[in-house]
Amino acid sequence: MCFELHTLGWKALQHLAATMGGDIFGQTVQGFFDSRAGGRDGAFHGTWTPKAAEWFAGSFTVQFKFSAKQGKHLSLADVRGELTKAVRLAKRGAADPCLLFTNAYIT
Repeated sequence: MCFELHTLGWKALQHLAATMGGDIFGQTVQGFFDSRAGGRDGAFHGTWTPKAAEWFAGSFTVQFKFSAKQGKHLSLADVRGELTKAVRLAKRGAADPCLLFTNAYIT
């Protein structure tokens, strides 16, 4: 099955990722799609247990990296700005974990 995520546009991909995040994390991911949120595209606060004996808790920041280019491979240069934001947010206690959603390939 092939999903043409690059055809969605950045805003629709953010909405999709926030919805999927709610299903994966078991709670609502708040999206900051059209607002100034201090470098966050989305967030939630709570506990996430991805598998037995593993858990993460705190203020989660969710970042989205969209590419309209089919087959795009994400590079470190593409996320350098996101890393800077994550460090700044972590220092404020707003990104205990920081998660990155993308429609690009990651190697």
